[in-house]
Amino acid sequence: MSVDVLVEPFYEWVVDASQIKGVRPDIRGVTYVEDPLPYIERKLLTVNTGHSAIAYLGYARGKATIHAALEDPDVRDGASKALEETGLLLAREPASTRRNSTSTGRRSSPASRTPGSRTR
Repeated sequence: MSVDVLVEPFYEWVVDASQIKGVRPDIRGVTYVEDPLPYIERKLLTVNTGHSAIAYLGYARGKATIHAALEDPDVRDGASKALEETGLLLAREPASTRRNSTSTGRRSSPASRTPGSRTR
């Protein structure tokens, strides 16, 4: 049995270096950080917020899929406004404590626009 899965071309692999004993393995694509919290917060406030807003707003408007939800200008506008607000939270944090936690600037992922992605 095979399953086709559509994914975003963007990824970020952040590893909590404070939990590694000994020498850090040299793994292509890994970003080692001493404090992963800013990266977790950034993901929650950008990726998860955008995907959730599109799904919830789409569901409330009777859209069965993410693709259908994104075709609705009101859903796109509402999700965009939610991302703007959460982006302000990231921007308001002092740069000295932000540690690379700025928004990626992505509004929605290509995978979210896939016709089969469900709102519920």
